[in-house]
Amino acid sequence: MLFKDRRREKYLWTDPKVGSITKLGMMHSLLTFGVGVIAIQTGLNLLYGIFAVMLSLILVSMILSRLNFVKLDVQREVPDELFSQTKIALTAQVSNKKKWFSVFSIWMEEAWPPDVPHPEILPSVYVLRIKPDSAESLKYDIEFPRRGVFTFLGFTFATRFPFSMFTYFYYLRSEQEVIVFPRLRELPSSLKLIG
Repeated sequence: MLFKDRRREKYLWTDPKVGSITKLGMMHSLLTFGVGVIAIQTGLNLLYGIFAVMLSLILVSMILSRLNFVKLDVQREVPDELFSQTKIALTAQVSNKKKWFSVFSIWMEEAWPPDVPHPEILPSVYVLRIKPDSAESLKYDIEFPRRGVFTFLGFTFATRFPFSMFTYFYYLRSEQEVIVFPRLRELPSSLKLIG
């Protein structure tokens, strides 16, 4: 999962931020640095050309990753009745409001309130592509640990598009307060109505 190395207690960013560099990104960066050093030492135009292409891949990766999150919007659909310690199916309408560019390869995760015990794996879902000026309906399960008032904070998005060199994160605030009822239990046989 792209979220495993990131602290979930704080959601401070609203612009796309680089979360980490991947192994592929590290290898490419080291090779780019090495080719650049050799090009300077030898003065070969071919190596300068290769260095420029490798460096441009890094820049293109950063630009396209940030563009992936531009004009992205989410609307959460929550059932009327929510019960604690019970899996509840939620739906999120993820809209790509860009006119010309699709959204590619993103993970979406519910931002969990810091004062509520969170599960080992937070509710998340993956979408491969959202076409321009369209929306995708994403379904995922959530389980509330206790009854009472629960406040959804928003969504955290992550992507490694397009070259898997960097992991980009983007937090989209979408607060919503809901009431979680006590867990449903089966009535004791002594209380069941006799038909």
